[in-house]
Amino acid sequence: MTATNTLYTRILRAKDVIGELTAIGEMATEVDDLEVTNYDSDVGYREYLPGMVDGGELEITGNLYGDDAQEGLLTDYNAGTLQDFIFAFPNSLNSAWEFDAYVKSYATSQPMDGIIRFSATLKISGKPTLIKANGSGGLTTPYFSLSGNNSGSISPSPAASGSTYLYSATADNLDTAVTVTPTAAAGTIYVNGAETASGSGESITLGDTGTTTRVYIVVKEANKSPKIYKINITRAEA
Repeated sequence: MTATNTLYTRILRAKDVIGELTAIGEMATEVDDLEVTNYDSDVGYREYLPGMVDGGELEITGNLYGDDAQEGLLTDYNAGTLQDFIFAFPNSLNSAWEFDAYVKSYATSQPMDGIIRFSATLKISGKPTLIKANGSGGLTTPYFSLSGNNSGSISPSPAASGSTYLYSATADNLDTAVTVTPTAAAGTIYVNGAETASGSGESITLGDTGTTTRVYIVVKEANKSPKIYKINITRAEA
């Protein structure tokens, strides 16, 4: 058996990737014990039956930088929202957990000589579903295109493909937004969490000149694990 590197394991909140996670806990369900020990129990051993199943909790930690998915966790916490989540293993495994959860706890930490981080505990409600070796098809020809609101067409590196999952691109310093247009023959497409029709564009606001904006394209078919693509778009220096 060949082991799989955990790099590019991701947690999605409402189909949007929670960025810069540094630790992801275990998915661990547990059955309650129902004791049925009685005066006739053989040789003095306690007896049990299985009871209800607890979906468990998932703990996550990451670098705090304020993307929409990170901020969404705090929004869910304050509102008591039962949200949909996906625990996606690397694309090569075509496997994922799907579950509903509410944010049980949310915290930030700021060591004097370190990185500001956040942590959250997700309390799973109901039965989590493990999808194993059944992945979505992903992007299809022409995969995706990028267009700056000032410069026009932007070429990603490497060239767009359905089986390449990490890209970089450089926008003109005068571009304040880039339109991402993905294509997939099957499933639903999400661009930074926004549902986007195949062949339609989603405008992504860029940061200041010299900064990099992350764009995640998620393709999800029903009852299949998602295919996740990441594009780092750098706005050129002025």
